[in-house]
Amino acid sequence: MPGGNFESPLAATGWVVDRAGRAPGNEPFVVGAATDSTSLAIDGGGTALSPAFCIDSSMTDLRFFARSLSANGKLAVRLVLQTRAGLTIAPFSRVATLAAGSMPSWAPTGQLALADGVTAPPGHTSTARLAFTVEGHGGWQLDDIYVDPYRMG
Repeated sequence: MPGGNFESPLAATGWVVDRAGRAPGNEPFVVGAATDSTSLAIDGGGTALSPAFCIDSSMTDLRFFARSLSANGKLAVRLVLQTRAGLTIAPFSRVATLAAGSMPSWAPTGQLALADGVTAPPGHTSTARLAFTVEGHGGWQLDDIYVDPYRMG
């Protein structure tokens, strides 16, 4: 995902945030570069909208690293898809909401199937964004967001 490692300024990569920003700390699995040192922190009640990216029917999954910063606050993930009729906002049916305190240490999330939201028909692409919202008072930290992490090529 563009800017999904949070090593560049958020505005420069197209992120739109409210009560969120870059923070020191990187997931410890070093899936990006060994020099990575920042991530995205979202405070309770905050939101982060990813830069736009293209998806097609061959892109099946989304995954990222996360950790809850307190025992309060759920992280909701939604797919925002631009359609001819306007915007379609769809929560993921599986692992769409991570419970507060469920990930006190950095861990990879389960796979979020893009098809659970809305995908492009075969042979077409769609423009999408991801919306991350912290519901409640707790905060979350995210890093290394990958669309279709197992895709080769």
